[in-house]
Amino acid sequence: MYIYYCWECHFIYFNQNDILEHFRDAHYDEFLRICPVCLEQFDSIGELLLHQKTAAHSGCNLCGETFPYFSSHVAHYLDVHCRVIRRPDDIRYMCFECFEEFLNLRSVQDHLSLQHGAMWFTLLL
Repeated sequence: MYIYYCWECHFIYFNQNDILEHFRDAHYDEFLRICPVCLEQFDSIGELLLHQKTAAHSGCNLCGETFPYFSSHVAHYLDVHCRVIRRPDDIRYMCFECFEEFLNLRSVQDHLSLQHGAMWFTLLL
């Protein structure tokens, strides 16, 4: 089990989603510059995006598959864990947090960003 520590207000969390939610609510300016995978903080959004495009993160938290690039991780997540195919002509995307379905990829990206604080979907794609 990991322990996540807020360096601003010294709170301790035992779940990565909880500390990301805390950053979003309590430290929004800093939250915009935090990598949601490794929680490293950057001085600018540009540095964060560069890090995400080149950093090799551990992998998918849903299936464990690993990726050499952050963009591959995001593409895998959207393709494998968000896409719902009922029929060849009926492809939808599902939010893994609340299981709401969407007709297109842009809608699920917006939803993840606005409702669940998953900034990395909106920033990278």
